[in-house]
Amino acid sequence: MSSSPKSLDSSSTLELLFSPDKRKGRKRKLLLKSIEKTVQISLSFLVALLCFYGIYRAIDDTHPETLAKIPKFGSSGGGGHFLHYRSGDDDEVPMSSRRSSTSGLRFSGKSSRLVDSLANDLSRAKTALTDAKIHERAIEVELMETRARERSIYQEAETLKSKLIGATRDQVEDVVEDVDELLRDWEFELGDPVEMEHESPPPSEAMVKHEEAKEEGMGKKVKVGEKASELTAAEREQQSETGARSSGSSSDRSRSSTSSGDSSSRSGGGSSSSSSSSSNNNVVADDASLGTCEAHEHTEYWGAVVLNGDNHKTEDAGKCCDACRNLNRASGNRCNVWVYNPSSKACWLKFEKNIKEMKPANSGAGVPWVAGKFTDLKPPKPPQHPPATGKRYEDMPRCLHGVMTSSGNAYMNWQSRIMYQTWQNHASQPGSIMKAFTRVLHKGRDDELMVEIPTMRFEPTQTHCDSWCDYPVADRSSAIARWSQTSDSETCSHIVMLETDHVIVKSPPESILLPPGQAYGFEFTYINVNHPTMRSHFSEEYGDKSKGIIPRTGNSPTVITAEDLRKVAPKWAEFVARTEQPANVKKSLGWLRDMYAYDLAAFVSGIKHTFYGAGKPESIMAQPPADEELGGAFILHYTWGPEIYDVDGTTMLWKFDKRAYGGGQYQRGPYKLVKLEDPPPWKEGLKLQTFFAPRAISKNKHALIAMLITEINAAIDKLPRVPKGHDSLEEAQMWASN
Repeated sequence: MSSSPKSLDSSSTLELLFSPDKRKGRKRKLLLKSIEKTVQISLSFLVALLCFYGIYRAIDDTHPETLAKIPKFGSSGGGGHFLHYRSGDDDEVPMSSRRSSTSGLRFSGKSSRLVDSLANDLSRAKTALTDAKIHERAIEVELMETRARERSIYQEAETLKSKLIGATRDQVEDVVEDVDELLRDWEFELGDPVEMEHESPPPSEAMVKHEEAKEEGMGKKVKVGEKASELTAAEREQQSETGARSSGSSSDRSRSSTSSGDSSSRSGGGSSSSSSSSSNNNVVADDASLGTCEAHEHTEYWGAVVLNGDNHKTEDAGKCCDACRNLNRASGNRCNVWVYNPSSKACWLKFEKNIKEMKPANSGAGVPWVAGKFTDLKPPKPPQHPPATGKRYEDMPRCLHGVMTSSGNAYMNWQSRIMYQTWQNHASQPGSIMKAFTRVLHKGRDDELMVEIPTMRFEPTQTHCDSWCDYPVADRSSAIARWSQTSDSETCSHIVMLETDHVIVKSPPESILLPPGQAYGFEFTYINVNHPTMRSHFSEEYGDKSKGIIPRTGNSPTVITAEDLRKVAPKWAEFVARTEQPANVKKSLGWLRDMYAYDLAAFVSGIKHTFYGAGKPESIMAQPPADEELGGAFILHYTWGPEIYDVDGTTMLWKFDKRAYGGGQYQRGPYKLVKLEDPPPWKEGLKLQTFFAPRAISKNKHALIAMLITEINAAIDKLPRVPKGHDSLEEAQMWASN
């Protein structure tokens, strides 16, 4: 059995504890156990004492006599608070008058504890207050630093703005190209975050054709350059000698060139008498399908003007004939009549539908014009587009495909350029759901924007709208219906139908991409779903109550799945056609018949539309200046033409009307894009035109107008003066729509 170590003095104990001698290990263990037991007993005893003391204090504190001695707080006559304490008697002394130090005073036990507790609470409160003030000062310092950074950024922005104002377009484009290159490098190295969030769709057919058009245009330019370089020195010398033998008068040169070109093409041989006729013969030989130019001196022809001769000059009649022919190169009969003035060099290009039956408007020796026409132009073949494969909703990438319809006239084309640029500006933002864009062109020929904007063209049902008509959206539904049957419509899961006078101000949230069977629209309050003409004309369609309710949206802006659009669009086109006849239906529904037809088609197809008015968090569009708030809108519609007047209501300070832009909506295209003047700064009392009631402009309404102008000007800043795909404004004018 083990025994406890013998009693040891302190020095012996220490020696035993710290001795390196291994033989004393057993004694050392016994000693440690003894010490451990002693400590445990001592701690147990101490804990017991503390428990007994706590019980005693609890009993003492709750004793009635102790409670009676607790000092009371009450109201004095003067309304001050008093604290009882003892100083050898029971006199009440106001706390406010006692000394801060309690030395020399003898408090009762309970009073002393209460005073100490209050003092501790006050100390903690002071500490918390000090910490709060320190935190407040830190926030103030941070706020001052933020304001300083804000001022610095503002000054930097003003400096950049002044530099930008003084920069040339080439300098600006160089900077943009450098930034684009940096962004491309960044995306290559880090990966595109957009692709991580949303599956990127394959290039749409419109985008593919867009790129092919660019390449084709470059190829043609190379071929033209190669042909020009093939001319030998001998040929040039021969042309020069031939030109020297020809008459010196403009009319003789024109007669010689056009007559020679005409005779050679009819006979299949013969030499030309001028450089222009030589060029003309080469063109006819290479492009026989573009027609043969018949020239007639002292003759003038009528026809719809394609290019104004006052702004279009050529060296001679042969060049004028070439200009007319060249307009027919990119599908469609653009020009089949030309009229040239040898004196002014004016070359008028025209188009006449019944070219074979056309008679001169004027002829005879006194007529100074030389005119020609193409009688053997081959009709253009309608464009062919790959059909839809029948993809289901689940098979398509979850993204948004913007579709803008247009008849391609000059008035709509300047708006189209701005609209597409604002789409690009915001589609490039990280996380954007906007992944594809197509302009659906319902026109009988290509226009000048085929290269600049991804476009798919469809033959119109109302061909007179190619130049001008009172209802340019007449073919919209038919074109959308045919487009919905192409593979291009399967690029994204959802379609948003847009118009040329829309402006994108931000990328929309993914919440607008509703599941199949549902669509997201904008509420037009002037749509009467119970219109009597619609009810009587479409009585059978209105009779089916199982389809839910008729929406009050119209087709644009509407976000709908590609699968559902294939159901709605054919019905929409059918109903639009039915509103054209009889005349009383067309007159009763007016410009809204396209919208009524869409709403009825959606109702019949069973596609439920969710729609909100302007200014709400769920809204997708706002229309300044009619609306007050942007809300959740990502589209601004500039149809109203705001005018801002001073507080007197008669002095106009500013206006913007799309119908007057660029000199008016009936100008020849393409329009020269000019930045808009900013609206005047807001102040209380500014007014709109009398059309609006009330006329007063709120601060929010003014901000919405300013946002619209800012987005339009930002787009114009990025757009080239000449539409892409053309070397000059004159060349683009030849391709302009009217």
